[in-house]
Amino acid sequence: MPWRSGARIAPGVPLSRPGATLVIVVVFLLLAFIAVPIAELAVIVAVAHHIGLWWTLGSLLGFSILGSVLAKQQGLEVWRRVRVSLARGDMPSSEVVDGFLILLAGALLLTPGFLTDAVGVVLLIPPARAGIRRLARVQFRRFVDRRIWGRSSETDGARRARVVRVAGRRSSPERGSWPPERH
Repeated sequence: MPWRSGARIAPGVPLSRPGATLVIVVVFLLLAFIAVPIAELAVIVAVAHHIGLWWTLGSLLGFSILGSVLAKQQGLEVWRRVRVSLARGDMPSSEVVDGFLILLAGALLLTPGFLTDAVGVVLLIPPARAGIRRLARVQFRRFVDRRIWGRSSETDGARRARVVRVAGRRSSPERGSWPPERH
């Protein structure tokens, strides 16, 4: 198997092990389907203890309705910005990320619970979305630099040497530009 034989994408960049990715996914699923509902139930019980069961259920229903209205309003605004951006001929990358975050906010607001409602409301606030979008852009750039180009923060972004097979012959940065330029 290539991940056990020391195969590398580029010098110093090993192929990721499938087992490590599986562990991350399992931990995420455990948090999403076990820890979050337990925390939600604990908060709901505590709130019901302080304000009463019917007020708690009413507030949960009210947050869900209000959240769906706000998510629809924000979603329509993002859709308008996407259309304007496309009409100008620009790529609507930030609008697409905003749309995803608003969709996530809507799903969280429709999920019964005060914690998910709080996260959903934060995702509906435009400055908070802008900060999350910046953070996602930085993380995505790091991912691409590490996995695709073989760069890392330790090398100050310098490309590492890479050798690939192109139509049966070897090609490297010393023999030409990398990545290959299109003519």
